[in-house]
Amino acid sequence: MSTTAIEKVLIFDTDNFYRRVIYNLLLSFEVPAVVQAAEYSKAANILKIKSFDLIVMDWDMDGGSRLDLVKNLRNGKLGPNIWTPVLLCSAHNRKSRIYQARDAGISEIVAKPVSPQQMLDKMRASCFRMRRFVRSENFSGPDRRRRSVAYLDEDRRSKVSMDQDDIDAVMRESE
Repeated sequence: MSTTAIEKVLIFDTDNFYRRVIYNLLLSFEVPAVVQAAEYSKAANILKIKSFDLIVMDWDMDGGSRLDLVKNLRNGKLGPNIWTPVLLCSAHNRKSRIYQARDAGISEIVAKPVSPQQMLDKMRASCFRMRRFVRSENFSGPDRRRRSVAYLDEDRRSKVSMDQDDIDAVMRESE
């Protein structure tokens, strides 16, 4: 299994076992350069000076919030990797956590335990099917919307109130 254009990956995980699992998966995918960090400060320092094609990280860590690291990365405070896809590997898969990760600027999420095929699929999705990057006052990262939804009619935006059909259509968008 080759990842072709993914040549430099940073793995950031405080758990030695999972860091080694991900490292060995990346080697089996023929990724030529894999850098590992177990601590927040080390990962932040590496990101300030090196560019990567992909960053793989776990949710939990010591010395700072993982999502703060992603927010700082996306806001340009950690060097040249602002656009770099970030793949979150996590055993914390509650809906609220998924929303937090998405809203912090995570590109993709893969649930632990990680299978080789899931990892490869998420790596490819992160790197080769990148979503448009959004920068605004409150958010910086891949577009959180994953699908296009057609407008119901041309007058939809000008309506003061919505009828039941419009309400039902909006509710279906979030399913």
